[in-house]
Amino acid sequence: MHANDFGEQRHLAHPGVRVMFETQESDRGLKVASLTVLNEAGDATAEATPEPEPEPEPEPAGDSGCGVLSEAAYRAELTELLLRCAPSLTGEQVLVLREHLVRVAAGHGWVEA
Repeated sequence: MHANDFGEQRHLAHPGVRVMFETQESDRGLKVASLTVLNEAGDATAEATPEPEPEPEPEPAGDSGCGVLSEAAYRAELTELLLRCAPSLTGEQVLVLREHLVRVAAGHGWVEA
């Protein structure tokens, strides 16, 4: 589960929050289709609609294969990589790692600033 799955209720995302959710199959596997935040008694308090994942921008044409990504495309790719390779990371850990990696990439000119 990712903070984006909370949609406009993102401010409710924090470690330990109780949720009820439904999944759906996507080209990358299961993803959250709907999410409801539960209170301590297990009752629904707010329903969230996940935001669609941003589509990564295509790499520029050329034979070098080393195009500069937009920051949004790089963030999306990093997020997917972290979730796939280290699924035990918390949402906060993903955000911190992603922020540091984006800064390093921008410093090297690997992403558009």
